[in-house]
Amino acid sequence: MHIYAKIAKNEVEHTFDEIKTAMIASTKDGMSATDNLYDWSKSFLHHIQKFNSVPFSSRDIDDLQLPSNIYVKELNQILNSNLEGIKNETIEHFKNTTVNNVKWREDPYNKIIECLWGCTECCPFCHEPCQYSDKEHVIQGNIHKCIQHRPLGLYGFMNEENNMIMLNSCNRLVRSPDEHLRHKHEYISEKCRTYYQSLFNGWEIRPFVDGNECQYWKYIMCRWKDQLQQFYGANTNDIDDEEWKSITVEDVVRSLNEIYICS
Repeated sequence: MHIYAKIAKNEVEHTFDEIKTAMIASTKDGMSATDNLYDWSKSFLHHIQKFNSVPFSSRDIDDLQLPSNIYVKELNQILNSNLEGIKNETIEHFKNTTVNNVKWREDPYNKIIECLWGCTECCPFCHEPCQYSDKEHVIQGNIHKCIQHRPLGLYGFMNEENNMIMLNSCNRLVRSPDEHLRHKHEYISEKCRTYYQSLFNGWEIRPFVDGNECQYWKYIMCRWKDQLQQFYGANTNDIDDEEWKSITVEDVVRSLNEIYICS
């Protein structure tokens, strides 16, 4: 038996065991009213939904045409006598399915690529990509968020008063509502909090907590300090911070591992 069939066999057997368990529990629930098929079916739905493996819904029960001349005991006997055969037929179907004859409901390769590529939205300030792999995550109630945010200076933000390149990330920015910024030659007259609320609608950006900031972008800004100054026309003297200059490649790799692998 090939691996595809083995996995399917385990899943099918597990599902049918849950169906039998739900049937037994439903019959016990209705011991005082064993002839009421509708109550039994409602109880069965309640128990099977606990397992979350078979997509039964109340609509399935409502649409079910139950015969008036059959009792719960007889229904259980009919179901039990047929379940084993249905299970074996299902397993046999997967046994006979190969790479040459499998029929997909949708192209799995495109699905995998979409999942790996993930959400294409980026932070409106620092342009760090959203961390979610599911493009539909917003519809499911999960707003955009990033594993980390980049220092704003990487995208050209600088202090409005002295053109000093911004070293803070968005996580620090949300804690500084009175800070004014300038992006390249476009002035932002609104206070940061107002700007945050208008641009970051639909984004979760948690305030910075000491000790959880990635070393990677600090290392990059130090390494490319002159290029940042030339490209944006910003004052980059603050990048000469001794702490930033002391960051090594080993520090960067360790920091990235802690954020992307261990978190």
